[in-house]
Amino acid sequence: MAGNPGPLNRIARPQWPAIALVGLLVLPCGRPGAGERTGDVLTVERPARLVVLNKYQQRLTSSEERVLSPFVPMVLVRERDLLGDGFTPCASVEINRERYYLLRNGEGELSTRGEPGKTEIFRNVALFGDTVVLLGGKALQVRPAGAGEEIRVNPGT
Repeated sequence: MAGNPGPLNRIARPQWPAIALVGLLVLPCGRPGAGERTGDVLTVERPARLVVLNKYQQRLTSSEERVLSPFVPMVLVRERDLLGDGFTPCASVEINRERYYLLRNGEGELSTRGEPGKTEIFRNVALFGDTVVLLGGKALQVRPAGAGEEIRVNPGT
């Protein structure tokens, strides 16, 4: 850049306090509360049977595979996405707020190594961290991890 940067500094300084003040007023009001974050959630009975890559788009290590417990809620970031190569189809998900990638096959289905079991997508649900609340719709039959029999979860619980 040619010229003297002096005038740019004089222009920027008087505006900075006004911008900071607006930022302080907007930030506390603009942040969503815990119950205001919504999204689509994928649950899979045996998620370790899916082909899952970590945030670096590499195969999971044995310690990373531990997050793939039965029916772990996976928040769909992008249901139809591509890996960094710009070619390989996948789904981008978050598990415990960490990014993972579920590979897709040529037909667009999730790639698997064996039968993943019951798979379901819950659309437009409120996200409360690690808590699931069934607010409406029909009752669900779920099997808690390690439990032998299913339990019924009614709307409102």
